[in-house]
Amino acid sequence: MEHIPEQQNTSSTLHKIRGWVFLLVCFVLQLLIEGVLSSYGLFQNEWIKEFPDDVARSSIGGEQRTASATFALLLASGCLAYPLSCLLVQWLRYQQVVVSGLGAMLATGSLLSAARATSLQRVFQTAGAGTGLGLGLVYHSAQVSLYQLISRESYLRPRVVLTMGLCAKGLGTAMVAPLVNHLLLGYGDYRTVMVCLAGSVMLCSSVYGCIYFKPRGACQQPETCEPKLFLRDSIVHLLHEEDNVDANNNNDNSPPQSPEFILKNIVVTLIFACSSLFAIGGYLVPFLFIKKLAADRGMPGQGHAFLVVIGIADCFGRLLASCYLPRRPRNNPYCNLVVYSGFLIVCGIALFTVTSVSPTYVAGNFLEMAAYAAAFGFTSGCFLVLGHFCLTDYLKGDRSIRSDQTLMCLPMLLQMEASLFGPLFAGYLVDEFVGADVAFRAAGGSLLVAGSILHLVPLLTRRWSCAKPADTKPDVDVLVLGSSRIVIDYTYSGQPRTVRASTQRTPCTV
Repeated sequence: MEHIPEQQNTSSTLHKIRGWVFLLVCFVLQLLIEGVLSSYGLFQNEWIKEFPDDVARSSIGGEQRTASATFALLLASGCLAYPLSCLLVQWLRYQQVVVSGLGAMLATGSLLSAARATSLQRVFQTAGAGTGLGLGLVYHSAQVSLYQLISRESYLRPRVVLTMGLCAKGLGTAMVAPLVNHLLLGYGDYRTVMVCLAGSVMLCSSVYGCIYFKPRGACQQPETCEPKLFLRDSIVHLLHEEDNVDANNNNDNSPPQSPEFILKNIVVTLIFACSSLFAIGGYLVPFLFIKKLAADRGMPGQGHAFLVVIGIADCFGRLLASCYLPRRPRNNPYCNLVVYSGFLIVCGIALFTVTSVSPTYVAGNFLEMAAYAAAFGFTSGCFLVLGHFCLTDYLKGDRSIRSDQTLMCLPMLLQMEASLFGPLFAGYLVDEFVGADVAFRAAGGSLLVAGSILHLVPLLTRRWSCAKPADTKPDVDVLVLGSSRIVIDYTYSGQPRTVRASTQRTPCTV
C-alpha cells in the first residue's frame, strides 16, 4: 500500500474519479465535524436535565455555567489537537492517515462513553475533552491531505477546493443542527444522539482511510517532501497574491531588520491577538445560547432554525470575502483593516440589538430574529476569512516576526483561552440574570471591542516609517490552512506544475 497523493503521469478516468471522490470525502468529513461543533449548544439543556444533582453540587457555578463547561472543553481541547498532530507527523513520522485513525477512534470512543456516562464529570471528560481532541486530529489530517492532493494532481481545480473549504462551516451548521434537533425530539434523550454521532464520525473516517491508500501497482513518481503545517482554522483559503517571502525564511543572506521595524510588528501582532481574543469570546455565544434566547422570545424549540440561518449566511459571507481578497489594495493595509474591523463592529451590533426583539411572541418575531441571525452569520463569515490576511498585509516584508515560533505561540494560547473561558463567562451571565439577553449583549460588546481596538494599529505604528523591502518574487498561489501559509509556484510553460512549500506561522483569528 502506498500514500495516495503521489503525483500521477496517467490521466485515466478512474484515477481522476478516485481523486475527486477523495476530495468529496474530505469535504464531508470537515462538514460533519464543523456541524457537530456548531450544534453542541443544543445539548446544553440535556446535560442539566440528565444530571440535576451533579449540576447542583458542581463547584463551577450555576447550571448554565456548569453545562457550558462541556462546550468549552470541546473547543479548548480541539485547539490542542493541532500541535499534537504536528508532533506526531513531524517528529514521530506518523502518516496523516494514522493520525486521523487515532483521532477517529478517540472521538468515537469518547462519544460512546458519553452515551453511557453516569455523572457530569464523566461527560466533561468524554463529550468535552476527549471528543474535541479526537475531532481536532481528524480535521487537521483532512486539511493536510487536501493540500497534498491538490498540490500533486493537476486536474483538480484549486478554486473548487476553495469553495468547498469555505462552505464547510456554514453547510455543516445548516445540515447537522436540524438533524441533531430531530434526533433529540425523536428519542427524547441525548444518549442515542451521541451514538449516532459516533457512528457517523467513524464511518466517514473509515471511508477516508480506505481511499487514502491505493494499490501498489499504480503509476507514481518519486515522493516529494511534505510541507510542514501548523495550527488550525475551520476553513481553507486559496487566493492569488504577490509574496516576497522565500522558501527559506531564515536565510542568513537576508538583511537584518531594524529594531524599530521588529518592534512595530510585535506591537501589531499583539493587538491583533487581543482583538482575536475578544472576537472569539463573542462569536461562540450564539452557538451555545441561541436556543435559550429563542425560548425567552416565545419560540421554544426553534433554536436549530436560527442555526440554519446562521450557517447559510456564513457561506455567503465567506464567499464574498474570498472574492474581495484578490482585489484588496495591497499597498494600503489600513483600508483592509477598516473593512475587517467594520465587519467585526457590525457583527457585534447585530448580537447586541437582537435582544430588542419582543419577549412576548408576536407575529414577525421569528422573521426579525432570523434577520439578526443572518446578519451575524454573514458578517462573522467575512471577518473570519479577512482576519488572517489583514494581519499579513501589515507584517508583509518582515521575515523575523513570521518565523518567530515563540511569539506565535501567544495568539494560539489566547485563542484557546477564549474558547475555554468565553462560554463559561456567558453561562455565568445567563445564570446571574436568568436569561440570555445579557450574555448576547456582552458578546456584542466583546465584538465591538475587538473591532475598535484594531484602530490602535495605525495610531501606534504611524511613528515607525520603515521602508519595506522590494518585492522580488513572481505571483504565486498561497494556500492557507488554518494559520499556516504554504506558497505554491506554478509553471505551465511546457513543464509540469512545481510546488514550493514554505511555512510561515501567523496568528489564528478563529
